[in-house]
Amino acid sequence: MNKLQEIFSNREISLLIWLGIFILFVLTQKSMRNLLKDVVKLLFGKYFLAIYLTLGIYLFGTFSLLKAIGLWTSADIKDSIFWLFSVAFVLVFSLNKAKDSK
Repeated sequence: MNKLQEIFSNREISLLIWLGIFILFVLTQKSMRNLLKDVVKLLFGKYFLAIYLTLGIYLFGTFSLLKAIGLWTSADIKDSIFWLFSVAFVLVFSLNKAKDSK
């Protein structure tokens, strides 16, 4: 447990625990399981996989450039992953709103 607390803060551990409880709750509801199956199929469709691949290549290039100039280290991996799932996906999927508003 001490090793885990060296990597993650108490807030991050709490977030993971509550997320796990929520996922278990969703999996216990039959109607929610069916909806979740459809959502997973949608999120791993070919259009979304193209978006994920493009985002991955972009982030790899960005992090490689930042590492080359000394602004990013391997210690930043955890923060980069949290940023990816909390900010990057939201920004990528809101691009259509930005195009529509001109």
